[in-house]
Amino acid sequence: MHAVDSCPLCQHTSFAPFQTVDDQGHDIHYVICKNCGLVLQSPRMNESELDEFYASAYRVHQHATEDPIEKDLRMQQARAEYTLTLVRDDIKEVRRHMDIGSSSGAFLRAVEVQYQCIGIGIEPGDAYREYSRTRGNHIHPSHEKLNEANEERFDLISMMHVLEHLPDPITTLDQLRNDLLAPDGHLLIEVPNLFEHASFELAHLYAFSPQTLREVLRQAGYKILWLRTHGGFRSPILKLYITVLAVPLAKAKVPHKIYLPGAFGVGLRRRLGTIKRNFLTKHLPDWTWQSPS
Repeated sequence: MHAVDSCPLCQHTSFAPFQTVDDQGHDIHYVICKNCGLVLQSPRMNESELDEFYASAYRVHQHATEDPIEKDLRMQQARAEYTLTLVRDDIKEVRRHMDIGSSSGAFLRAVEVQYQCIGIGIEPGDAYREYSRTRGNHIHPSHEKLNEANEERFDLISMMHVLEHLPDPITTLDQLRNDLLAPDGHLLIEVPNLFEHASFELAHLYAFSPQTLREVLRQAGYKILWLRTHGGFRSPILKLYITVLAVPLAKAKVPHKIYLPGAFGVGLRRRLGTIKRNFLTKHLPDWTWQSPS
């Protein structure tokens, strides 16, 4: 574990405590950058600890078993189907799709069926990667193995509930734009919404708001086509998720001026969203939450 020295969004070094939670016996500490309002975990696992964690321990931590479980598979299938309803009007054609953090391969298969395209995934978890392969998906265990395969560029790259797990999201997105995404391709991202999702857990290094997610993408060289907060397949009333569809900018066109969302009001909006979620869960649970089945 190590403390974060500077904000990856604005490079400032002044943080304030934001919230501490218990995640299965682990005290997880989140701080907020006083300058731009980015909420991040500190201290947190280093990169070697993260690699080991995702290879074999992440699913055990989440579901008490490394093997795929029926509830999680249903959730992933429901998310895949819902996500297609968000993007199919804006993405008319896909020839090559890469899904980073592809897990069971549900979204890979959904896109393949919708667009009759080639789908390739990256999944570090051993059990889910093998499960996905048994269903015919082409899955790499890491970016390094993908690079060794000399894959062609992709005109759709998706990262569904992945960005919040990455140590350096701006650098990762910039590398995808430079190395793997076609110039006319699309980037699709979904993350938990800091303001209404519980968000905080051992594996989540960041908790994005719509404002900080916009700035991450802008600094990484993307133009946002749309950004939506919604409850997906889980809730018709809670805005649990932030989904973004973006396109890459040419390197020379990436703006250098940094827009700072600011820290003012972030804590209050988080508290109000938590009160809303808890109140609706207690008093109107059948209306607030939907089963993936």
